[in-house]
Amino acid sequence: MASAANVLGAPAQNNMNMINTTEMEALPVPKQEMMAEGEHKMPEADVNSMIFFSGCFCCTTSCYLDFPAGSGCEVEEECLCIKAHGIACKPGDMKEVICTCNKSECLIQMPKPWIKCQAQECCIDYRCALPFAPDVPNLCGYCFIACLKDFKPNIAVFKKVGEMK
Repeated sequence: MASAANVLGAPAQNNMNMINTTEMEALPVPKQEMMAEGEHKMPEADVNSMIFFSGCFCCTTSCYLDFPAGSGCEVEEECLCIKAHGIACKPGDMKEVICTCNKSECLIQMPKPWIKCQAQECCIDYRCALPFAPDVPNLCGYCFIACLKDFKPNIAVFKKVGEMK
């Protein structure tokens, strides 16, 4: 609580509790290491070797059963002016890095007229692109049953994407 002397503008009698900010040492700011452009590209997982789970034309979810590449989580996303990349619980090379626990970045960039996302969460691979992209198949279906591929009828049950005609 302020004393009457301090409220009236008189000098304080006891300066022991006052901190002189000019004498404080500046705290070290940790160095921010950004991922260099292209440094951390997601592994080129072949969507044709994955088992289709669900899709709605510009978005596809598949089962990614490759081990150890399919363990952990990794995501790359671009949406208009936001670009993000993240890694969690991914095994390393076992020489220097055993596991990447968490590494991520989010950038604001010049706007681009598209949406592109690829995420791998353990055995699930999720991709979407608008406008359409060659690495995101145009599939429609649910629960391992595909109805359409490339806007043409295609009934497939529990098939790899590359096996669909």
